[in-house]
Amino acid sequence: MIDEQAYSSADVQQILTIALGRESSSPAQLKEMAEELAVDDATLRYAVEAWQVQKLNAQKKQRQRQAFYRYELFPYLVVNAFLVGLNIAIAGSITWSIYPVLCWGASLLLEQVTGWAPSYCLSRKQSYKQLRGDEELA
Repeated sequence: MIDEQAYSSADVQQILTIALGRESSSPAQLKEMAEELAVDDATLRYAVEAWQVQKLNAQKKQRQRQAFYRYELFPYLVVNAFLVGLNIAIAGSITWSIYPVLCWGASLLLEQVTGWAPSYCLSRKQSYKQLRGDEELA
């Protein structure tokens, strides 16, 4: 049962997204729905293009996130776990291994927060890109 209340445009969009999310729609069905909602062709084309750009940007961010995990975070965790284990085995406590953990971690954090990376990191990413044939890792 639908209450007698006013809905904001964001509410309407979320409700319709849920209602339409149960099945896929063809371009003809999309155009028919737009006509029923009094959306002209130019506005519909603009909305579809904007949606495609958002989708491409989301895919690019996902690829960047995966590249970060694969080429940055995983090696950081493996190498530093080895160094900490080695340090504990030799000295019985964590002494010198904290320095690579903190410095390398600060570098990763700086790169993720600001987007800035030292030049050797950028050249390493280019090498990964050429070896794997990836479109973009930066």
